[in-house]
Amino acid sequence: MIKYLLPVGSFTMIAAIEKGREDVAAAGTRIDSDYDVYDLGIVYKFKSGDAGLMFQNVRNAVMRQLAGTPYIREFYIFDPYVKMKMGPVYLEAEGLYATGNWAKYEQGTTVPMPQDIKFEQSGFYLMANVDLAPMYVGGMFAYSSGDDGSDATKKKTGLFRELALNESVNASLMLMSYEYTNQVGMRYPVGSSSTVTPERGYGHYGDNIWFYQLFAGIKPMKELDIKATISYAYADKKPAANWISDKIGTEFDLTATYKIFDNLEYMVGFGYLWVGDYFKGTDTSAVTANDYLVMHQLTLTF
Repeated sequence: MIKYLLPVGSFTMIAAIEKGREDVAAAGTRIDSDYDVYDLGIVYKFKSGDAGLMFQNVRNAVMRQLAGTPYIREFYIFDPYVKMKMGPVYLEAEGLYATGNWAKYEQGTTVPMPQDIKFEQSGFYLMANVDLAPMYVGGMFAYSSGDDGSDATKKKTGLFRELALNESVNASLMLMSYEYTNQVGMRYPVGSSSTVTPERGYGHYGDNIWFYQLFAGIKPMKELDIKATISYAYADKKPAANWISDKIGTEFDLTATYKIFDNLEYMVGFGYLWVGDYFKGTDTSAVTANDYLVMHQLTLTF
């Protein structure tokens, strides 16, 4: 990656190019099978916070190597954000809109060739925290569009999974948690699999979801943070017409985090998830069970 930042007063201009893969496949018969990412952005800093806009072009031509159905996958992503503090209230918000091609086919050996698949996805995130020292309260909301699969020429979800966009997100201990799904494993509803229908599984990725959370905490001392959260999530779209439910689940978490040093903290936590029928997939006879988690972790930041 090559990144360039240019400060101009209260603004910072950002430009970057990343080469994910450089490939000349099949002895040169399928050239330019690369993975490239281009960024242009601007950040404005003001007295109570900052705001910015990032434009990203992702061009994935790796699948040009397929002899039967070669294609290019390309996204154009617009990502505005704002973070600000007003007295005891801290707010942060981020939007996302992506368009492009999920599959733009080229000439291959398959006759006839499949029809191109257009791509469009939107999302939004909002978090508010009110400092009532030593207590605090707040809420979080996240949305990302889904796809019911009714139109084979259009794809309206899958960007987060495709680009692994939110692998740093741990909104709760199980729901919308990278650490949980990374350590415990992805969860796929009955009737889906990681190889056949990965977009139907629910993990830490933020595709196809409405997520709501309320939280409250207390800091009885500078180093200790005790926090309780209640979260609720459901799918924006059922992945198929015969999908049983869009209800993902409700989760309660209780955590205590102690900061040992500025870059070292220890956390213990308990979570209980009331599992929704989304995980039954298309199987009306499937049986699901609620889940719980007891954990502790030591985190070193450097």
